[in-house]
Amino acid sequence: MINPFEYKTPEKIPAEDVVDLFVPVFKEYFNVPDAGHTFIHGPRGSGKSMIFRYMAPDCQCIVTGNKIEQLDYFSIHIPIKEGHLSKADLSIIENKHGEAILNEHFMVINFAIKIFDSLIQTEFDKAQDNFEELKIFFNNTFSKALKYSNWKQTETLESEAKSVSDVFNQMKEICSEINYRFNTDYIFQLSCVGGPIPYRGAICTFSDFLFPLLEKITKLSFMPKGSIYLLVDDADNLSNIQIKILNYWVSLRTTKIVCFKISTQLNYPTYNTVNNSRIDTPHDYSEINISEIYTTRKSLYTKRVSEAVQKRLNKFGFKGVEAEDFFPEDVEQEQKVQKIINEYRLKFDGKKGYDHAYRYARSDFMKSLKGNLNTYSYAGFVNLVQASSGVMRHFLEFSSKMFAHQLIKSGEEGFNCINAGIQDEEIKGYSNWFFDENFSRLRDDDDNSKDEISDWDKLRNLIEALGQTFNLILLSDASERRVFSFALQNEPGEELRRILKLGVQTGYFQKSLIGNKRGTGKAQLYILNRLLAPYFKLDPTNFAGYKFVTCDVLDEALYKPNTIIGRVKSKGVDKIFNDPQMLLFEDN
Repeated sequence: MINPFEYKTPEKIPAEDVVDLFVPVFKEYFNVPDAGHTFIHGPRGSGKSMIFRYMAPDCQCIVTGNKIEQLDYFSIHIPIKEGHLSKADLSIIENKHGEAILNEHFMVINFAIKIFDSLIQTEFDKAQDNFEELKIFFNNTFSKALKYSNWKQTETLESEAKSVSDVFNQMKEICSEINYRFNTDYIFQLSCVGGPIPYRGAICTFSDFLFPLLEKITKLSFMPKGSIYLLVDDADNLSNIQIKILNYWVSLRTTKIVCFKISTQLNYPTYNTVNNSRIDTPHDYSEINISEIYTTRKSLYTKRVSEAVQKRLNKFGFKGVEAEDFFPEDVEQEQKVQKIINEYRLKFDGKKGYDHAYRYARSDFMKSLKGNLNTYSYAGFVNLVQASSGVMRHFLEFSSKMFAHQLIKSGEEGFNCINAGIQDEEIKGYSNWFFDENFSRLRDDDDNSKDEISDWDKLRNLIEALGQTFNLILLSDASERRVFSFALQNEPGEELRRILKLGVQTGYFQKSLIGNKRGTGKAQLYILNRLLAPYFKLDPTNFAGYKFVTCDVLDEALYKPNTIIGRVKSKGVDKIFNDPQMLLFEDN
């Protein structure tokens, strides 16, 4: 039996499966398929690459029922990690004469290789007219562009070229040769000597080489009449100078011919260009933050997950099974919670009864477990969706583990849902992995984390202090127990700002804004990833509450989380938190 939730990188999923499984999100992300430069921000696994895959020509032909030349745009995926554009070798020309132009040449050639490779893979009409037209393009446009870029070799079309893909392949090979010469004849030699070496090879820039090629490509009769979209994936893996170069290309406003769709993992360091000007929204580009959309519109995310799960169940043999029913809740536990809800509704009339039930029923049940809080079940579709915190990959990964576990248990008998006990066991294990093993992996992978207390250690300490404190609040008699977030009372220092940014980039926090306590502006709000709810024994469905916190206390939590937690315990949660306006960790 095929696991419906097995995760594959989007680039490796066949077009038919992408169309069958992907839930179109362009009502929320309407700027992505529209003409114009767009930045798409979101943590790893939030669906950016899947959006790009869905926009690929082979998928769009299936979605629209049109031929290639009838599409509204032609997208080309340019993954930065795969392209090795941020090569360590190029660091030797950092802050030296020619740094910008050499990096631009390197980027342009690598972009061109990816572009021609994508054109090779595209199934164009094999008509002889298309081949003849592309031959003219090779001789009159591509060859001249090479000459003007100081490429010394004279390139002619090989006699073996018999098709459109053959011609595109020769152009790719020429660009690969240019790239090889740049690396071996210049970068390699530069790394082996102490002094400067003059560069005399080809210089291919965006304005003089890549853009003119793309402009002529859009005019080929077998290409769409709309723009070419360059889908630059994980752009924050570029070096700073390369990011400034990419920003400069955005500033040129070439959207009638070329649109850049740029994804980042919330670590894009600058919007300045190599000319020290700044690209700005909305004039130069539009911007989408996937985390913000799902943080502010949680019901929308639940709907999207439900649709995605339903597509997978239908495709892999579970037709007629609803997504919500496939992940049933722990019936016995929910009956006990419902009993408490009914008691509140009987005790208080009307709206007050509903309000108290919503605020306190689950907290009361979790308190009733006392020393057996580990027995609290996180099974159920709603719990799992909220635990995934807007990151579809998390949902797919722990659902895949649940499915595999259920398959082993059920054997040949088959099943139409995941047992609540299996769900609970796997989501708790995944939560433990997220906070323990994943943290260790991130720390080990970071070459800069050699200090006795690294930034990863500080982030972990901060999360430990917050998670345990939120647990104490949840199990207290405070008027607001549903706390999953904290807002900054004042501006953070450089160290705290860096740690909070690291938490956002790695998905341990989500960032938003709320009104400050004075009602005079906005305060930074940080939401703990709800995937940590099982680890800290929190309720992932209750996250409306937040507390203000002063940055000096957070600074202390970076180094001494146990001191902070001990202070909360010694002062008493009830005393500190009965007033909803009191500060988190307040020491008065």
